Amino acid sequence: METPRTEDVWVRVSPAEAHNILGLFALSAILFLVCAPAGWSGPSLQSHVYVLPIVLFGGLIQMISGIWSLRSRDSLAAVVHGMWGFFWLSYGILSVFFATNMLPMNPGAYSTSLGYWSIPLAIATWAGAAAASRSNMALFAFLTILGLGATVSVVGFLAGSGIIVQAAGWILVAASIAGWYTATAMLLEWAFDYSVLPIGRRRVVHAEVHADTEAPVIERP
Repeated sequence: METPRTEDVWVRVSPAEAHNILGLFALSAILFLVCAPAGWSGPSLQSHVYVLPIVLFGGLIQMISGIWSLRSRDSLAAVVHGMWGFFWLSYGILSVFFATNMLPMNPGAYSTSLGYWSIPLAIATWAGAAAASRSNMALFAFLTILGLGATVSVVGFLAGSGIIVQAAGWILVAASIAGWYTATAMLLEWAFDYSVLPIGRRRVVHAEVHADTEAPVIERP
């Protein structure tokens, strides 16, 4: 009688979503740094002290997190950190140009352009919030607040309303606090191997078939 063939099943556990934790801390930091002092002032009002953190925290670290997320096959983190990383990098470069008088400052044109910049950010962030609602409610809350801030920014900048722009800034500050909580909770969950701060995980594991072994691969998101 033929002996039944057994297949090896191997388990791969994500290293605490390190790419997402790093990106969330960086994004939360730059949202607070840019928006807390004056609500949502924009590059023209940023002091020289803010330029380097904008480029590094907001741009470089976010882009690294986005690329790392692609390698980890984390589509949600790749979209969020990739989109916001390129935005903050562009924002920081624009701040340098204004600070060094390499570009003339036209408040009307600047406001309109930043409003259009915010449209794809809002769309990507709302899409990310919808995706996060299936797995992580803390991340869902963060992206919802962030998406709301981006949406209000679109309205404020395109309408040229300083009051609406300021309101968007404080919404983004609230998003930074939610982001810090989410990143901290995920970090503590990795450190202690159990949930210290609740984040509302709704999906624990999912399986896929490895291309070489045709055995299921179990991942923790």
